[in-house]
Parts: sequence; C-alpha cells; structure tokens
Amino acid sequence: MAKSTMKAIVSSKGNGGAGKPRKKSNYGIERQPRSEAIEAASSYKTEFPQFAALCGKSRRSHMVVPKAIARKVGITGKGKTVLLDPKGRSWRVSFSPRMDGRVDIISGWAGRR
Repeated sequence: MAKSTMKAIVSSKGNGGAGKPRKKSNYGIERQPRSEAIEAASSYKTEFPQFAALCGKSRRSHMVVPKAIARKVGITGKGKTVLLDPKGRSWRVSFSPRMDGRVDIISGWAGRR
C-alpha cells in the first residue's frame, strides 16, 4: 500500500482574505486568508511526497493528485491507500488514475476536506 501525506489548508476567497476574520470550517479546519495558506503550505517539510491545493467548491467531493506525486508513490491502477495529515491522523481513500497520469481520489476525501 502506497503512503502519502497531505496538509489540509483551507483558504477564503477574495483579496487575499485581508480584513476578514478567521473561521472554522464544518470539518474543524481553520480557514486562513489565501496568502497565509499558500505560505504555510510552501513552508511545510516532510520526508513523504507532498503537494498543496487550495480547497474550494470544486474540491468538495474529490481531489486530483498531480502526475509527479502519483509516480513517486507508485499509483499505477485503481486502488486504496492511507493518507496522513501533518498531525499524524490517517484515513483510507480510494483512487483512480486518469489517462494523463494524474490520479483522482474518489472516496474518503469529502469527509476530510
């Protein structure tokens, strides 16, 4: 089973979130202004392959894993894996590769967004 790690950072839309109070999402993840979210994701270091994606409306039900990450963790067909967040929490997800090499996480993502 391939292991991957992901940092969940949720951003508010708009002018970088300037002047907006931080809110908690329905999933207990603190919302950050977009610029802070990008900075936090960029500074996160781990030994595992990682990528950052802004979680907006289009990311509610699935996540697309970049081709380079899919190759590094050995995703070549449909299957399941375990994702880890920076706090060490894990959860199972199902994935399905696309023809272009990217991978869709098709179940297990919606409850963790």
